Amino acid sequence: LQEVVNSFDKYAGPCLTDRNSRDPEFHSFYTTQQTNPRILVESLELIQHIGLLKKSGNFLDLGAFRGLIPIVVGAMFGLNAYGIEARPGAVSLANKVIEGMKNEGYFSETNCGVYLGNFFPNDFDVSTYIKWSGSEKNIPSFVKSRNPYNQMGLELNDFDIVFFYQYNNNIVPILTMLAQRCKKDALILIPDKIDSIH
Repeated sequence: LQEVVNSFDKYAGPCLTDRNSRDPEFHSFYTTQQTNPRILVESLELIQHIGLLKKSGNFLDLGAFRGLIPIVVGAMFGLNAYGIEARPGAVSLANKVIEGMKNEGYFSETNCGVYLGNFFPNDFDVSTYIKWSGSEKNIPSFVKSRNPYNQMGLELNDFDIVFFYQYNNNIVPILTMLAQRCKKDALILIPDKIDSIH
């Protein structure tokens, strides 16, 4: 893990806590609560140990930001690892890191990439979000942005593992979407804080 994270850091540059907090591209959430990749790695090792991790399976990180989670998963577990992120600058940086790491020999047998847009399915719209959440208040901007699934050539039901961080209190629409759109045997990994995953 440390070798992968060191390679990531080499291409990603300074961590976000060093960034100007007024930079509108980055929400303050990302500077205060990062999912610890060690916890995810331990969870995936357990999943692998009990035989539920499919070699060359598909992994999706909903809200990938700089791509650390899909990069770690792709580099360490041989999964095709994808991320979706609504911030263009973060997507650009994530893919710059991935390209640099490819030159070092990572991801030679798998796909890894972070895609710009809304992580809800292709036919999803704001009215569906309102229906699922039960509220017209606080509709996140990502609901209104473009859809990346066409760029990936995949849909939610193509993923074996879906990971997302609970970054706001309105988790119901996301869980509803996953229950309706993921395949039956997909694993959904959700960190409850920064120190455990369910």
